[in-house]
Amino acid sequence: MKILFITQLLPYPPRTGGKVKTFNILKLLAKQHQIHLVTFHDRKSGQTHARQLEKLLNIKVKSFYRPLVTAPSKKIKTVAFKSLFSTKPFRVYKYFSQTAADYLNKISQKQQFDIIYLDHNTSCQYLSFINQSKNSKVIYDEHNINSLAMLRLAKFPRKNFFMRGFMLYDALKNYYFERKIVQQVDYIYSISSPDRQKLIKRGANPKTTKVLPVPFKTKPQFKYSNSKPTILIVGLMSWAPNKMGIIWFCQSVYPLIKQALPKIKLILVGPRPEKVILTIARRDPSITVTNEVKSIKPYYKQANLLAAPIPFGSGIRIKILHALAAGMPVVSNPIGAEGINPKNKNGILVTPYHSKKFAQAIIKVIKQKSLANQLSHQGIQTINQHYSSNQALKILSLLNA
Repeated sequence: MKILFITQLLPYPPRTGGKVKTFNILKLLAKQHQIHLVTFHDRKSGQTHARQLEKLLNIKVKSFYRPLVTAPSKKIKTVAFKSLFSTKPFRVYKYFSQTAADYLNKISQKQQFDIIYLDHNTSCQYLSFINQSKNSKVIYDEHNINSLAMLRLAKFPRKNFFMRGFMLYDALKNYYFERKIVQQVDYIYSISSPDRQKLIKRGANPKTTKVLPVPFKTKPQFKYSNSKPTILIVGLMSWAPNKMGIIWFCQSVYPLIKQALPKIKLILVGPRPEKVILTIARRDPSITVTNEVKSIKPYYKQANLLAAPIPFGSGIRIKILHALAAGMPVVSNPIGAEGINPKNKNGILVTPYHSKKFAQAIIKVIKQKSLANQLSHQGIQTINQHYSSNQALKILSLLNA
């Protein structure tokens, strides 16, 4: 079948959670279908990466250069202000491109697509520009419930009351946008069972709303060692949940761990570390900030565990699934571990978002070899049983129905 696949960011190289999910789904679809991918890149190297993705998956890629507004951008406040006068939520508003909309309109007039695949809720705004045939199916692949993510972000302690008001208003706009989306599409792929239930409450049809597991292959990298205890934290550091979680961990949790384990090391891996994180690392020689890396595997091999302190957000943390596939023990709080199936014995030691308890959980995993190995084994089993390519293909096969 011919699939018009729209996503908000060029999923190559797949070095952030959202890109990993999109890339892995595209990889499976490309084996059976003809893909025409329409996306955006925010770096000048994007066209090179687009050509690489075309060759790698044997698909057609049309990527538009668009310096998207992110947290470090100076334009974010201006765009956020303009979004107040739109019915679209801020995150959806900032991803709109008239050039892309015109292209989608033109290409859908020339070609008939069997599937219109809308990856992320930001892609759903382009549906009205696409000319659909009578037999076309529209699929929405949900990555997270943005209304819930914004509501949790608004509840996070902050001094800026205007910002809190903006987030509450945006959470409300996201809620109504989600209710609109579920009425416009034929099928919905949710990222987790909890998200599926939330989408159904917003009006989604239970019969056509399925959980699509993020596919991974298990490649064990973990080997227990207590000679050089090392904690690993991974993620896009400009993303608010990651940034705030890392700052909290470094300031409130890590000092407690160092008291119990004086030789401990902390490695922060991920693109776009902000000044506050770099400053923390400069003041403490036991903390290393790598910025963006080509592969996370070398860091898995030297770490005792992955810590995932996530103060707010929704959906599933792809980095946790990635770590579980590598057999890495994981320590996270309930929001960080949210949505991962099964809830228990899944390779994650869940602990409250509380500095002392979070520190104690990490110390426990580092000191107890049997616990670390148990978590590692559980993580591998979790991926094999619930997040394998075969599990994802079962759901994607519904496209052929």
